[in-house]
Amino acid sequence: MIQLKAKCILMLLLMYAVPSTAQIIKYKNDGNSLQRRLDSLEAVLSTYRGANRVDTSVVNLILSIANIRAYEMDTTKKALVYANEARAMAQKLGYAQGIAIAWITESKAFMEYNDLTNGIRCCNNGIQVHGQLCDTAALIDDSWVLGTLYFRQGWLDKVLECFLRVEGLYTSFTTKTQAASDRFAWCLYQVAALYFERNDLDLSRRYALQASRLSDSLAKQYPAYKREKYPYSGITFLGLLVNITTKQQRFDESLQFAQESLAIANADSIGRDYSLARSYELLANACYNNSQYAEGLRYALAGLSLNFSSGSLKKDELAMGSLHDIAANNYFKLARFREALTHAEQALQLNLDVYGKTPKTVFMENYKFLVAVNDSLHQPEKSVQYYRLITMLQDTLLQSERRRLVADMQAQREAIQLRRETEQQKAQRDTFFAASVGVVLFIIGAGLAFYFRKRATFTRQLLEESERTSRTVLQATIEAIEQERRRIQRELHDGAGAKLSAVKIGLSSFQSLIRTYQPDRAQGYEKSMSAFTEAITEIKRISHDMLPPILEKQGLAVALEELVQSVPSTIDIQILLNVEAILGKRYNASLELSVYRLTQEILNNCLKHADAASLVLFVGLEQRTTEGNVVDWLTLIGEDEGKGFHIEEISTRNGSLGLGTMQSRVQYMGGTLSIISEPGRGTCVTAKIPLPSP
Repeated sequence: MIQLKAKCILMLLLMYAVPSTAQIIKYKNDGNSLQRRLDSLEAVLSTYRGANRVDTSVVNLILSIANIRAYEMDTTKKALVYANEARAMAQKLGYAQGIAIAWITESKAFMEYNDLTNGIRCCNNGIQVHGQLCDTAALIDDSWVLGTLYFRQGWLDKVLECFLRVEGLYTSFTTKTQAASDRFAWCLYQVAALYFERNDLDLSRRYALQASRLSDSLAKQYPAYKREKYPYSGITFLGLLVNITTKQQRFDESLQFAQESLAIANADSIGRDYSLARSYELLANACYNNSQYAEGLRYALAGLSLNFSSGSLKKDELAMGSLHDIAANNYFKLARFREALTHAEQALQLNLDVYGKTPKTVFMENYKFLVAVNDSLHQPEKSVQYYRLITMLQDTLLQSERRRLVADMQAQREAIQLRRETEQQKAQRDTFFAASVGVVLFIIGAGLAFYFRKRATFTRQLLEESERTSRTVLQATIEAIEQERRRIQRELHDGAGAKLSAVKIGLSSFQSLIRTYQPDRAQGYEKSMSAFTEAITEIKRISHDMLPPILEKQGLAVALEELVQSVPSTIDIQILLNVEAILGKRYNASLELSVYRLTQEILNNCLKHADAASLVLFVGLEQRTTEGNVVDWLTLIGEDEGKGFHIEEISTRNGSLGLGTMQSRVQYMGGTLSIISEPGRGTCVTAKIPLPSP
């Protein structure tokens, strides 16, 4: 869990231009300073405009304003206006450096505006101009911006190519300024981070060490760098080295790098608390991975003792949550489960404060850890509670992914349909035009007809390929859902269920002792055992619903009979099941599971929504002749006499996900689904699925 958080923080650092510690503290403590500087520069520009002044100094002034505004989302459009004005003036003056900087400024503004395509276009234009000027220092900065744009676009190969190009530029650069060296150090860090993501740890360590050593060298040469930038960059580079060496299981080196970060933090004169918090987190993490749990706990608690109510750490929930998380893990390893539970719950609450109620995988790690702690404290009720939260979160994440896939497929179908309609309309217009020309243009018309037939063939092939792709995606989605159900079923059955059953057996041995020596507590003991039994029963029920074992062992007919018998007797409904046609017959696992899920959905919908007195379920076989071939089909019918519904209204609601799932399953099996319903007249669902050839 600790390594995963470190990885997430690492990827967040890759997404943005890197500030100095001085900038972080400055912006936290004085939010108006940037606006005051903008007002001052714009006042000077207003004076120049009033005097109709046009020269390179005016271009540079406009670019300074545009660069400041490029990093403020609410003024990004103004930044683009200023950059365009500066570029037009620079082109009029023949000022190539101004043209290049204007292009780069536009690319930064587009990046903040999340228009990455235009950002990449403008940045490449700026690089082209700076290349003509042979301005190596500017090319290093430009390549940094382009690499950041590529990263946000998700083109990691281009990111790596871009930053490796910076390495070549810096090597050939004769005058290595502080700014160019600082930028190059961060490029080395980016390359190291990308190799880390690709699990090429040797190369990642090599580039991370280069970045760290270059940062150390700059701190020795430039006092201003050491004071303002070194605390942030030095600790960040060492943090990556801690992650790399931890993954390589070189725990002594990991601890050494973390201790180096503490020395940098102690020397920080601007944002000492901020630097110490990051350094303590690295040390606690390194000690934990080196099995030095007491030391790791000491560093985590030292980090939590810092002032999070003001200064550089004000309202830094992410840092506080990470320290609570590490403290909880160290407490757990020291078998101090109560303290581990307290810190784990605080870490979870801070994550909820940061991310809100949006489902996140980070919550999954919190829940799993809380299950382990509560198991160790013998608190089965809370363990079951967090298991349920895990199940709900997994289902939510799966449903979100499925909705995304379905939306993508729908958009693809609509685009293809629109393209087909457009092609058909164009074909009709062209055919009419060819016919009106007459015999003189017969040869041209014949050529056009041949062309359009070829294009129609290509369109049909494209549609067929799209349908095959859609079916493949649908198959992958359904298989992924069922595989995840099997995994959850195994975890519940073999994990939580087995543990709780073992605990129950152990607790049962105390029954006679309590009744003999503490009879006044016997009633409470019995209630606790009853609740414990209910928890075990609930886990077994959830596990069984995930994947009924009887389906695999005894087949579809027996599984459907058990499904009907599992309906509680307290529900006043008569269910008639007819599976005589398939008794004793077995089919492939995919078909049996699909028919079982369809029946389960029909039954659940009837019990929840239909308010019906009876339900008829029928599974039969029939034969159809298709293109001269006789094909066996399996028919599933579910009919109730409930209150019914308007199909058009239900299909437009979010609640129609169950009907959509049924349609997807039947489509996946190559069958057809029919739903007939009217208010007050019940519902009839019919699914017909072809059986595979023997």
